[in-house]
Amino acid sequence: MNPRLSRRAAAKGFAAAVAAPLALGACARDKTDHPTSVTQAQIDEAMRTPTEITFWTWVPGIEKEIALFEEAYPAIKVNLVNAGQGASHYSKLRTALRAVNGAPDVAQMEFQMIQSFAITEDLLDLRPYAMEGLEEKFVDFAWSQATGTGGEIWAIPQDTGPMGMLYRNDIFEAHGIEVPATWDDFAAAAEVLHGADPEVYLTNLAPSQGAFFAAMLWQAGADPFAGSDGADLRVDLESEAAVKVASYWGDLAERGLVSTDADFNDQWYQALNRGKYATWVAPAWAPTFLTTAAASTSGKWRVAPLPQWEA
Repeated sequence: MNPRLSRRAAAKGFAAAVAAPLALGACARDKTDHPTSVTQAQIDEAMRTPTEITFWTWVPGIEKEIALFEEAYPAIKVNLVNAGQGASHYSKLRTALRAVNGAPDVAQMEFQMIQSFAITEDLLDLRPYAMEGLEEKFVDFAWSQATGTGGEIWAIPQDTGPMGMLYRNDIFEAHGIEVPATWDDFAAAAEVLHGADPEVYLTNLAPSQGAFFAAMLWQAGADPFAGSDGADLRVDLESEAAVKVASYWGDLAERGLVSTDADFNDQWYQALNRGKYATWVAPAWAPTFLTTAAASTSGKWRVAPLPQWEA
């Protein structure tokens, strides 16, 4: 991104796309000022030009990365804004874009949200900005999640989140629960724990977490989008693996063995802190998140591999 454009761009409704699992882009419907090609020399000059950019993100500890960036490029001042998390973040971002007022220059964005902003022409294609060779620095799946079907570069990968299982060691020990190696073990532990203490659940199944369900599908070997191409999106949730995953979690929820609370809100944070959930099946960034979201539980968590369908 050419920093010299940032303030002018923001006034016209630019935003940016970075990513929680991914990262950087800039966005705007008005493309009249967008260059078709930018040289490395122009980028170097821009990075020496006094500029302020606004960055929306919820990521804990991101200020350390910003400090390193500002040390490397002292002419650039980054204004950090936490506009919310999850749906709140994206709702405010869309509102600012529609109003053409108050949108950030750069915004954190999860990979599954990128295309929804791209189709509304809110993201800037970064291909003109000296992107040659950048793809080679990332694993294929991360790069593909940040790009479009026409070769557009909507974002730059920043972070990926392999899944694991965080668990409350104190709760496990109090109820004699072994760390589950398989999903059958996990279901059995859920029944034992909730039977012993109806106020505690082995985990929480948030109803709006499509990313979690996608991760569970991938682990089981399901590929719900295998039939898609550049023109059509095909979703197949009737494969044997997909039905197995949906039936498993649906059964646990129907039996009341896992809670179904909405997540990333005050009630969910309070539940984490008081020990309502004994595990959190989550990406690799979760431990850092817990240092602030569940600070009162510090030292009580452990991490284990994701339970498997077959040991």
